[in-house]
Amino acid sequence: MDFKNKRLLVIAPHPDDEALAAGGFMSRIKAEGGEVFVMIMTTGTQQQYGSVSQVDTRKAELENAMKTLGVDQYELALSDAHHLKLDTMPRKELVDIIEKSSSVSLANVKPDILVFPGSSYSQDHNAVYEACITATRSYPKSLKPSPDTILLYSHFDEQFWNTESSWQNNNFWVDISEYLHAKERLLSCYASQMKQGEGHWRTLESILMVNKMCGKRAGVEAAEEFRCIKLLA
Repeated sequence: MDFKNKRLLVIAPHPDDEALAAGGFMSRIKAEGGEVFVMIMTTGTQQQYGSVSQVDTRKAELENAMKTLGVDQYELALSDAHHLKLDTMPRKELVDIIEKSSSVSLANVKPDILVFPGSSYSQDHNAVYEACITATRSYPKSLKPSPDTILLYSHFDEQFWNTESSWQNNNFWVDISEYLHAKERLLSCYASQMKQGEGHWRTLESILMVNKMCGKRAGVEAAEEFRCIKLLA
């Protein structure tokens, strides 16, 4: 697939989800002359296992990550009050953000490729998935912008479980062999979310190891995997 000069929109529930899922893909699109847009739904302060996620830190890390990647535009769409509560919002409100009201909406960006999370045990991820499915329902392009390629990504630790969004159901690989270091730099911007210690999946070493494992399944050094639900050629 030719990615030159393509417009890519990545939708993520929280900061760093976009980097985990598509950091290499976004870096490749930029390197090949394309444009990258990122929509982050929300972030907030939250007690986590072994640490605390602080909203001010998360926002500063997001800004640094977007500058490091050199995205063409990004938006944090919702306030902190919606963090981990996206499933309590009317779906129509989320759909409107994705379709038209965000500065990086489908209507404003008109992406060639759209990437968003698959169904998940995470309430925020699942709410975004359902809203994106609704927002991408098919209409003639004369009436509604419609990406030619739509890809779903897994919540990173779900790759190892037998769920709908696990790696067993992936069918689309993006070669990021030349962009693995760019992904590492991007993930390093999210220092508060990178963990330490043997056995934790959210270390830089573990994440890059997964991408190398995905590459082996595709016959390249490193890859990011997705589930393709639309490919108009």
